[in-house]
Amino acid sequence: MALTKLIGTVTTLTLTAILLWISFNQNFILTSSGDMTCSGTPVYSELFKVEISDCQVFWNITSINYTYYFRNKEGIKLDFTPEVKGYEMFVKDGRYKSGWKVLDKSGNFTYKKGVKYQFMAFIFKEINQTIKWTITAADVSKDPVLFGININAIQDCQTTTKIITQNIEKTKILLLNTTFCKDFPINKSCVSVNTKNQTVPYIAGSYDYFQNTTICENVGLNVNNKIINYTKFGWKCSLNENILECDSMYDGNSNGKCTSGESCTKIDIRDLSLQERLDTSSLKHLKIE
Repeated sequence: MALTKLIGTVTTLTLTAILLWISFNQNFILTSSGDMTCSGTPVYSELFKVEISDCQVFWNITSINYTYYFRNKEGIKLDFTPEVKGYEMFVKDGRYKSGWKVLDKSGNFTYKKGVKYQFMAFIFKEINQTIKWTITAADVSKDPVLFGININAIQDCQTTTKIITQNIEKTKILLLNTTFCKDFPINKSCVSVNTKNQTVPYIAGSYDYFQNTTICENVGLNVNNKIINYTKFGWKCSLNENILECDSMYDGNSNGKCTSGESCTKIDIRDLSLQERLDTSSLKHLKIE
């Protein structure tokens, strides 16, 4: 038996609203992915041929007893609290190399009886932004949260003091005289005549003052209140998107990049327990506190 469900005939419905209708209908089974920490930074993917991000959410829908034809006149959209920069939605489809097909946002979709439809979306947001969307199943309420990543540099600052001598400059008035001779060009009867005054600068003294210069160096990171003091343990690191890349100060060039022949490691700041060891012995002194 095939049923047609007409929704959104007046305005665009959010996917959350559609999922709420499905979740309260006992003919559907609805599941979704849970909480995660992600940055939401868009990066173009050759595999998907669109921009994707590390904020990747999933939901599955199965119609138990009937086949439903959903018709949403104005299309569908995802909605989040608060609003995000954007997203890309997909439906599972093995005919594509990525295994996923871009979801038709027209809102027209068919749920065949007994088939589990798998959906996925990449969400784009500010790196420190925390967002959520709510899915309420028949007896369970789920609020998947995409946690933001708060990153603050830990700095070591050194201040140096320099003594600078400064001259004290003043001005004074000079009387400029001109010699005038009545019997020019014989010049035997000459007198000195004041013609004008002139103000000139002069140095009246000097004094010393102290000039402070502060230079700061990044020595670690505070990631959601987890501390990575990489310089303390002999590393120099640089952050590229979500990956903290570190090379050893002892056998590396201390540029925060992995180069062949030097001890090196990479840490995914989204999950500080996930560490890719490029040198299996190189992590023993790098601690996350």
